[in-house]
Amino acid sequence: MNAYHHCDWLFRHMQDMGFNLETYFDGTDFPVPVDACGFNDAINARAPGNVTGTGSGGFEFGLAGSPFPAVGIAADLRVVLHEFGHTILWDSVHRPNFGFAHSAGDSLAAVYMDPESSLRRDPERRFDTFPWVLPHRNHGREVA
Repeated sequence: MNAYHHCDWLFRHMQDMGFNLETYFDGTDFPVPVDACGFNDAINARAPGNVTGTGSGGFEFGLAGSPFPAVGIAADLRVVLHEFGHTILWDSVHRPNFGFAHSAGDSLAAVYMDPESSLRRDPERRFDTFPWVLPHRNHGREVA
């Protein structure tokens, strides 16, 4: 349920910000498929491109941990935001990653989730957007 809810919310949120989904995601056929039980219960998530590589092919989510039964990884909005970054890139640059960085999805997660993070008052852990991933993904680095 969270997989569909979070993916649907992200597209609706873009519409609410004034983006026209039909033109912004002109290579994507809607509705996009959302598989909340992918990867044979492995810990994983992905946002593949469509068959032509010009838009979204949907979302696939596995589990957030093990042993089974574990909660689905799409229960964490940060993971869905990460994958949504790839979805945006499929339509924009026709590949899931930037040439210079993985994607913008982690930044979306850092911006959206920081106000709710219990780490925001901890100067050592602030900006640890994905604190359970090793090495920790930290978005508080100085601009180079």
